Amino acid sequence: MVKPLMTLIDPDENQKRNLGIEFTPQEIFQQVDLWNLTGEIIFSHLDELVDIFNSFLDKKNSIIYLTGAGTSEFVGYCLHSIFRQNFHIPVQVVSTGKIVTHPHDYFGDQNPLMISFARSGDSPESISAYEIANMYSNSVRHIVITCNFSMV
Repeated sequence: MVKPLMTLIDPDENQKRNLGIEFTPQEIFQQVDLWNLTGEIIFSHLDELVDIFNSFLDKKNSIIYLTGAGTSEFVGYCLHSIFRQNFHIPVQVVSTGKIVTHPHDYFGDQNPLMISFARSGDSPESISAYEIANMYSNSVRHIVITCNFSMV
């Protein structure tokens, strides 16, 4: 049986260019392996992350924002209930687009921890969400999880 995604990956570069699919199919195909590898790296820093979470949970008006765009936002939805069950503070999944366009909805008197999931980590939307969060909140803390190993 032919896997549909492979029919988009297998053509040569000229065929892909003519179809307008030079990058996206390969990007989708490699995401599972990249997120698995990223997960391994995250778990290798587990003690540091636990320290960050513990210091954050003691603060008044704490909230965790799980952010991303597209499949990266979906990572936040996958983890949402795990965070809610384990940290007993408000947890919200927010697209980076909403943070960029409506920051006043998310940054007021809260003490936010913004956990950003991003494939590359350096897209204009990811960078803008990070910068805008810092502009609208003096207390925001960030954890950025990316598959871009050049940012490590």
